[in-house]
Amino acid sequence: MLRARGSIAGWSVTEACSFLSSLSNALGSDAAESYAETFREHEVDGPALSALDSAASPGWKIMGITKFGHVNKIAAAVAAVKTGAAPRGPTVSSE
Repeated sequence: MLRARGSIAGWSVTEACSFLSSLSNALGSDAAESYAETFREHEVDGPALSALDSAASPGWKIMGITKFGHVNKIAAAVAAVKTGAAPRGPTVSSE
C-alpha cells in the first residue's frame, strides 16, 4: 500500500478511484465501488477529478452519475481535498 503523493492534480486513475472508494461510508459501499468502476472506465485521474468539485460540472452527466445526493457528497469531498480540508492521500495498492 502507498499514499497518493502531492496534490490531487498529480493523482493517477488508481488513486482517484481509491479516493472515491474511500467515500463508501457516505455513499454506501455498492455505490462507491460502482462509481469507482465508472471513474476507471472514463479514465478519471487527478486533474479530471479536480474538475468534478462542483455538482454543476457536466462531467457527472457524461459519466451517468446522476444521483443528486451522491454527486453533492463526492463534489464536496473533492473540493475539501483541493482546499486542504481533508486528507490528501488515499491509500492505494501499488499495482
